[in-house]
Amino acid sequence: MSEQQYSPLSQAIVRTLTDKLYEKRKAAALEIEKQARDYVRNDNMADLNRLIKILEQLAIAPNGNTRKGGLIGLAATAIGLGNKYAIPYAQLLLEPVFVCFSDTDSRVRYFACEALYNIVKIIKMAALDHFDQLFDILWKLSSDPDQNVRNGSELLDRLVKEIVVSKNDFELETLILLIRERIYSVNSSNRRFIISWLHTTLTVPDFMIGQYFPEVIDGVFKALEDPSPAVREATITVLNEMLHKLEPKEGTESVDISSIVNVLVAQSNAHNGHGTRNFCSMDGPSDKTTRRQSLFAVPPFCFPFLPHLASGEKGLIARSDHLNQSLTELLKFDSPIPVEPTVEVLLAHLRHDRMETRDGHAELAFAIFTPSNRGRE
Repeated sequence: MSEQQYSPLSQAIVRTLTDKLYEKRKAAALEIEKQARDYVRNDNMADLNRLIKILEQLAIAPNGNTRKGGLIGLAATAIGLGNKYAIPYAQLLLEPVFVCFSDTDSRVRYFACEALYNIVKIIKMAALDHFDQLFDILWKLSSDPDQNVRNGSELLDRLVKEIVVSKNDFELETLILLIRERIYSVNSSNRRFIISWLHTTLTVPDFMIGQYFPEVIDGVFKALEDPSPAVREATITVLNEMLHKLEPKEGTESVDISSIVNVLVAQSNAHNGHGTRNFCSMDGPSDKTTRRQSLFAVPPFCFPFLPHLASGEKGLIARSDHLNQSLTELLKFDSPIPVEPTVEVLLAHLRHDRMETRDGHAELAFAIFTPSNRGRE
């Protein structure tokens, strides 16, 4: 190893930077941080460019300790440059780190998390120019087999979310596309990651997320089938937040209720039992305008839940009864409903063996044919 080969780094710094001991690598990184700061102060951009190039080569070297040294060196360079001077070098600093997330050595992946965190913390908004790559990396890391890597990725994930929510003109369409491509993953860790990002977008008042509900709500319901209680609990929270977004408020976006209802009906007719349970657990929106938009779906709503009034499963009976009451109230609004197909559904179950189911149908029929509802088409 010659002095010229790694110029402007000295042999001593390179040797320490690529040592197997973390403390030695950290000490060398502090020297690199100071060196980068001096280059900026002295307007020595030529040596700064060479420094970054050398660190990039180290980060993709065959030896694991050398790669770790390159990673911590790149992060140290970003810290030394600071936000103003690091942003023009964002791509050069990030790309070698991105490569290391495919490393078979879990320690390299862990230190890649650490390096990326420190770089993103410096360049902030500039990191969003690489959001697609960042999101894909975070999604993969969420199910990394190594717990330390997953822990490191969670810190990075929180940082990226903080940057996203602070950007008022963030392109939600890009995020939704990334979510939509991954929302049907059956891995619990990946699902939890996707649900957490939906939760983040739902908690930002300035994000007009409602228009994208039809694109993701089916996948959200699928997540309720996950074997992990934590995933199911987080998913229920997201569904409740989505429901809250359906309530029209002054100055807020309108939501395509009909598309969402179509998904709910499909879920309610799911053969695996989860769909009906999930559907019966949903509270309808309290706003009259929103509820009127759902009236066209009354007939298919009746099919899945009324038989469960006599299912013998107490929780499902209670939820079905609650939904039955909600539909009955819905029919009291002065708005047209498709009476004929609704009556066909009710007649199909009118001779059900169980009294509870017959009562449910009778209650809906009474709501349809009360004087205030006559004349509907």
